[in-house]
Amino acid sequence: QISPDRIGELIGPGGKVIRSIIEKSKSEINVEDDGSVTIAAMNKDQAEHAKRLIEEIFREVEVGQSYTGPVKRVTDFGAFIELFPGKDGLLHISKMSRTRIQSVRDVMDVGDEVTVSVIGVDALGKVNLILKELADTMSPESLQESGERNNRGGGGRRNNNDHRSKRR
Repeated sequence: QISPDRIGELIGPGGKVIRSIIEKSKSEINVEDDGSVTIAAMNKDQAEHAKRLIEEIFREVEVGQSYTGPVKRVTDFGAFIELFPGKDGLLHISKMSRTRIQSVRDVMDVGDEVTVSVIGVDALGKVNLILKELADTMSPESLQESGERNNRGGGGRRNNNDHRSKRR
C-alpha cells in the first residue's frame, strides 16, 4: 500500500520506473488508484526483490542516520552524495573537514564512496550532510546546530538617520 498521491513516483515518466522494477525482479506489478500494489511472481525471491525495489523508492531520509554512497557531482561549494537510489544530499565544503579546504576536489571526486551522516532536511526536502568521521568527533548539540541554517535576519530597513537636510 502506497499513498495515492505518490503513485506517479512508482510509475515514473512514461512508466519507466515500474517497467525497470518489473524487469529487474522478473515480476508483474499492478497499482490501483487507491494505492494498493499487487506483486505477482514465479517465486518468493522474485516477489521479495520487487517489494524491496518499491520500498527503496519511498524510503525516507532520517536525521542522524549514516549512509555510504558515491559522489555524484562536485561543485565549488560541496559535493552531492547519493544516499540511496533517487535521493541525494549536499555535503557542504565546510562539513568535510575541521580545517579549511581550498577545493572540494582536494578531498573527493565524482565516483568516490563516502560515508556521511544526515544533519538536517529542510522544508523543500533538501538533505544536508556532514562527513561521518567529522560527525563522530562532534557533540550531538553542535551537530544539531550545524544542521540548522543560521537565520541572521536582515533584509529589513536600516536605521534611517539621514544626515542630509530635508528638501521642501
